[in-house]
Amino acid sequence: MQAREKQLGYQKPTRMNQRSEPLLFFLRLPDLRRLCCTTMSLDMQSNHGDMRNLQLKTCRAILFQYPDVIASPVMESFDIIVIMSIEFFKTGVIQAHAQACIMQMSTPHRVLPSLLQACLSYTVTARLAPDWNKAGQFLIRGKNFLSSSGKLNAIVMELSTREDQLCVSVGCSTVRLPPATLEEFDIAPNVLRNFSSCRSAVIQTSSIANNWCYILPSMKKGQIVSISHQMAPECPFQTYSDIQKHWSTLYGYELPQEEEEGLVYCSVYFKMVGEKLFTYPLSCIRTQPVQILPRVDLQEALNFLPDLRGKLQSICGFPVQMTTKPLCYTTSLISPGSQNFCTRPLNLAAKTICRPIPAHAHGSDPPGASSEGGPLKPSPQAPIALMGECSLTGREGKGVRGNRFSIGAADLNAANCRALFSSSTVTPVTSQPSQNLQRLQNRAKMVPVFRKGQAAGSQSGNEEGRRGERHASPGNLIASGASSLSSLGHAGVRAGGACGGPSGDWFECKPKKPKSSIQDIDVENYARNNQLSKVNATTLQAWLKSRGIRVRSREKKEVLIAKVSCCLSES
Repeated sequence: MQAREKQLGYQKPTRMNQRSEPLLFFLRLPDLRRLCCTTMSLDMQSNHGDMRNLQLKTCRAILFQYPDVIASPVMESFDIIVIMSIEFFKTGVIQAHAQACIMQMSTPHRVLPSLLQACLSYTVTARLAPDWNKAGQFLIRGKNFLSSSGKLNAIVMELSTREDQLCVSVGCSTVRLPPATLEEFDIAPNVLRNFSSCRSAVIQTSSIANNWCYILPSMKKGQIVSISHQMAPECPFQTYSDIQKHWSTLYGYELPQEEEEGLVYCSVYFKMVGEKLFTYPLSCIRTQPVQILPRVDLQEALNFLPDLRGKLQSICGFPVQMTTKPLCYTTSLISPGSQNFCTRPLNLAAKTICRPIPAHAHGSDPPGASSEGGPLKPSPQAPIALMGECSLTGREGKGVRGNRFSIGAADLNAANCRALFSSSTVTPVTSQPSQNLQRLQNRAKMVPVFRKGQAAGSQSGNEEGRRGERHASPGNLIASGASSLSSLGHAGVRAGGACGGPSGDWFECKPKKPKSSIQDIDVENYARNNQLSKVNATTLQAWLKSRGIRVRSREKKEVLIAKVSCCLSES
């Protein structure tokens, strides 16, 4: 397990009280070939609101009644995905439960990692309540968090499967979620006094200046239509006790105990649902989203682990063991010794005039050049000369210093450039300055040639290139030399998508693929219609980020769709 974690690029945090990155824990998943998946469908006889509640209640009942089963509701339909071991399926227990609940069960099929991840996320979240209660993306600690106005410890938990492992990401946060008061809705004082003194009084929308609110546990935004001391006639519940049982069964919440005389109910309208109104007690409504405080107590993550391990002792009846020491994700850096492009360290303090300059096709060697090993003859095809004090080490280990090397354009491919510069060490030109100056004077001056129709961007690019040559240092000489050789050998790039070489032949380059933009669509509506495949990845990433869910910049679209479905199923 530890070797695998090291291979994936994870390391142990040095000092936990100084790190804000999520802590990572791993556990080995059971063999997916020993598991099976089935879909249980509800009988379509009620309206959509009751069907959704029935779906969630049935799914949670399965989870708490059968510990060796994991499940998750499907937001695009009223189905429930159930994963279990093949041995448990053969017992016929789950078939009898489906028959008792008047549900249809599909033929079992193999388990995909995405389905296992979605079912594990919903199952663990459901079984952690009411010790850890879901509020948006957070799991807030404490059964009485609804009545707390102070700081609360919260966890952001994300599950992801990789091959045969499950990675549990635990991020710590300190949040505030104070209960809502009627004064926060900017209601006129005389209306509030009348509402407090008369139990039959109702505050209408016209008297509520700030009627926007957030509803637990999903923290969805809605508009308050009316506020009263009694439930609305269309509410399916009769008493506050019925609401408490409903929230405990559906979300695991323990609503605070309150007197019937002091209860306040709000009728809330959701634009996505339509004209139907929903009744909520004031304790389940917030006027602001979850407030994240800057100070974080990472010790809370260690307090969360015993509860998490207690819920993940086994998966579908197969025992699993989670790692005990937290790890943090890190980007692997290349050590200086592993680069191995120089025979000795570069001198970054001294200046050098060593730079690639164009040479004549049939130029002669300047006077004073070393003849050790014999000078190389220039290539007949548009040669390039590298002047300066450079040491090149060949395969035999013999060095040649001070010579001019001419390389033909046809030979300047990427492999040759890398081989040339990976074995060279550039040193400052400090000896024989007169000879170096004479060499540079004998060479032809570099004169820019602009073709007809060439854009101004190419001129600016040449200017930047010349400025880069004037200020070249030994540290960046290799990179600049390689890019110069590559550009002259392979062809230069011209504005407008055309490229050309020294011979004057031009050809068109393929333009860059434009980045996809965010679509102005309703992602939740596409999810309900099972059309998330039509939404591009950029839109899915923006939707997930707006709900505080972490996504990677290059995450696959299938993973984004699974996260959207998981987020909607938990809301």
